[in-house]
Amino acid sequence: MFLVMGAGAPWLVLLVGRGSREWIEPLYASAGFTPMGRLWAVLPRRAGDPVAVLDACLAFLPEHFAGCPSLAAAEAAMGEREALDLSGDVPEVWRALRREAKERWEELRVARAGLEPWGADPYDSL
Repeated sequence: MFLVMGAGAPWLVLLVGRGSREWIEPLYASAGFTPMGRLWAVLPRRAGDPVAVLDACLAFLPEHFAGCPSLAAAEAAMGEREALDLSGDVPEVWRALRREAKERWEELRVARAGLEPWGADPYDSL
């Protein structure tokens, strides 16, 4: 799980699922953000791929990357897709968007979060 923040406020929680393949899906913590088209998941090239968090931010926070020249072409290339599968050949327009997004990416703060079992029993406090 990753928490993506901009300007001091949490914008997005990236939930990482693992089954036969890893996928990342968004949970929006702030209003005003929508995914590219109908995307609800990014499937990275491989589990734990560091570029996957960048790809998820591009897919789920396109408003933040609005100044990137390739953004409109990348959005058009997504069409009606519901998942962005980057396990094969990455489209050139997506590679270009990654390069152009560097300055905007550096404005984000990304924190990785782990979950621990809670272990408390609320009935002990009754």
